[in-house]
Amino acid sequence: MSLATALERLATYRTNNTRASQDTFEQGCRILKAGPTAKLGDDGWAFLEQLALASIDVGRLDIADECLRQLADKFPKSPRVDVLTGIRMEASVTSDTVLQYYGDLLDTDPANAAVWKRLISVLRRAGKTEAAVESLSRFLDTFYTDAEGWLELADIYTSCNQYTHALESLSHALVLAPQNPFTALQFAETAYTAGDIPLALKMFLVVVDMGERDVPADEPPTGIHIRAWLGVKLCTRQLVAPSNVRSASGTEPPAPKKVKLLEELATERVLAAYKGEKETGVRYVSVWLALRKMRNPLNRLSFTAGKAKPAEIVLTEDADVLAQFLSTSKEKYLQDIRSTPSKGNEWTVVMGNEAGGTSRERKNLVDRGAHTTIDLDSVASSIAYAWLQSEVHKKQTIPLLQLERDDLDLRAENTYALSLAGLANPKEQLLFLTDLAPFSLTTTASPFPSNTFALVDHNSLGAAYTHDNPLSTVTAILDHHADEDQHLSASPRIIAPAGSCTSHVAALFPPEIPAPLATLLLTGILIDTNGLKTDGKALPPDYSAAGFLAPRSTLASLLPGTLLTALHADPNAESDVLRGSAAIKNLTDKLKELKDGVSHLTARDLLRRDYKEYVLNVPGSGPIRAGLASVPVRLRDWKLQNAAGAWMAEREIQVLGVLTSFRAGKKGKGEHRREMAWVVYDAKQGGEEEDGDAQVQKLDVKKLAKKLWKGLEASAEVKVKLKKKKYDMEKSGKLPKGARSRTYNQGEVGANRKITAPLMKTILEASDVEVEAAPAPATE
Repeated sequence: MSLATALERLATYRTNNTRASQDTFEQGCRILKAGPTAKLGDDGWAFLEQLALASIDVGRLDIADECLRQLADKFPKSPRVDVLTGIRMEASVTSDTVLQYYGDLLDTDPANAAVWKRLISVLRRAGKTEAAVESLSRFLDTFYTDAEGWLELADIYTSCNQYTHALESLSHALVLAPQNPFTALQFAETAYTAGDIPLALKMFLVVVDMGERDVPADEPPTGIHIRAWLGVKLCTRQLVAPSNVRSASGTEPPAPKKVKLLEELATERVLAAYKGEKETGVRYVSVWLALRKMRNPLNRLSFTAGKAKPAEIVLTEDADVLAQFLSTSKEKYLQDIRSTPSKGNEWTVVMGNEAGGTSRERKNLVDRGAHTTIDLDSVASSIAYAWLQSEVHKKQTIPLLQLERDDLDLRAENTYALSLAGLANPKEQLLFLTDLAPFSLTTTASPFPSNTFALVDHNSLGAAYTHDNPLSTVTAILDHHADEDQHLSASPRIIAPAGSCTSHVAALFPPEIPAPLATLLLTGILIDTNGLKTDGKALPPDYSAAGFLAPRSTLASLLPGTLLTALHADPNAESDVLRGSAAIKNLTDKLKELKDGVSHLTARDLLRRDYKEYVLNVPGSGPIRAGLASVPVRLRDWKLQNAAGAWMAEREIQVLGVLTSFRAGKKGKGEHRREMAWVVYDAKQGGEEEDGDAQVQKLDVKKLAKKLWKGLEASAEVKVKLKKKKYDMEKSGKLPKGARSRTYNQGEVGANRKITAPLMKTILEASDVEVEAAPAPATE
């Protein structure tokens, strides 16, 4: 490229106010090396200023300094060169030094508008918001006609949630530029955020009038006018709904009849704008328009933020939307299957993890499905997906919690999360196994009353739902465990890594998700990822989902306004800030506290709280039943030996493993530790028992226990050490006669039930010759 062409290109950039820093720098350096810029005439000095700014942008301060030297030599006392020098200083010295420099310039020349603007820019960038507002106000007292200054002041007020002051600033900008549709649109959106719906509607219509006054009626809206029509839709559907909509500005809303007509027109214009777009886009726009009962998240905050107490989650005006949906769905589903059983097939049943375990646990184990509780991930995912299918896609869908009604209380974190979602009486509002009698899931008395299922938090339908139910079909799967390659025709079929399954569910929602539902999904993510920590299993889908949910949840009133604005624009924008916010930390701590708080539970409750059973084929003994209970309390703090025998007899199991997980120290803030307690016992008492014409083989408890001990003590996966004799449950006299037990400290604290269950299977199902003799167990 010739020098003349390069000069022409740079001149075009200046004329069009185009930055193009990299290209400007490259072409400018060629021109600078070609010889003295004085030969270029007056354009040479404009070129040097342009190159100086581009050099600062690309980090070549040496070139910027050369440009400034030549400019200073030519114009030794130029205010323009002074400002350019300040910009160069901003790239290399502290903000305080730059502010002092600009302050000195203003002392000399208070009317230098460019210096005022640079000073305000540095103050805002340095986080000195109050000083920035004060300086900008002083600037506007002198330079009232600077519309950009009023827009900057409005932006600062908006970032601080001071919407009334922002509207005042925008009013001045509108006086100066009354035909600017972008300023009018910003005013309308700010009024909407402030909760002044009548004023917002008026200004959205002003924007529409600006753009469509001379446009044919059959031509669809474009650009910002689509956004204006969306604003009209938001406003009118609030004014149509029966509510006490107030206007701080005193703006009177249109008559109800006119509001209804405006709403219909807005719907028509928005859909016309998206006509011809991809089918997915049209569908989501249609869904958004159909959600008449929802409220814009920022508008909801404007009503609740002032009423919220510090660190307290506030239930918003749509707090009962989820509770009403669940209660109504449950009542209708039960009525259908009781009055006309075939109507059950018109419903889709959404179920969380059917046994609280993962696919890896079930892969090689025969699972009885005798888990008595389910985790928050499954609860939230099943409820949310059922709501999405019912309310958005208009398909009859009901969430089923696979536990008995009374067992809900065993997980306090679940009931707390449900209360945050507006469920005051979840035992009555949710569907449990208890509600489905006589449709038994433990006997072959009757098939399950529905044949269409959606699975969340697992990806294989349990046998209880396919028994005598030949048309059973899985139509959707959302899971974050290993793929078991089942139900391949399901759609959606999302099986991908994530810290929480709720993250996959949240990704399916349109932006206007009800606040209670957003809160419920968010609690599932927080408890599964330990508050979005990278070492707490959090993955990119979790950060994205949390960023989407947080500003739309009841937690939003506790989050900084700047964070809310950033997350609404991009859910991935401020993951670190969101994770570190007090609101997220406090909610995570509360959920963890409730999850670990089990002081109100008896020993039997602790065993059944997080319990799972398996059927194992032991050589020489036939099928036996084994149960594993995960308990968040160290063994010495509760009386396992008092409940173990009765629980084993109740569940008819022969092997019981209790896996404890806790923090050391008096206040539970020490290192993470694990223990194991094992009991082998045959409750049948006696030799051979008759079961019809078949004989049940008597279990050699002593031999089975010895086999289990050897396998555990030889395993590098758990690294167990035998506990001291004071933990010998056999000698406590509390275990049933003939029971064998051992307790261990577990060296590998990362080995939870996902590791222990397959290990137990490997040990007990191995032939006797395969079990190598373990060294004498270490004790501690």
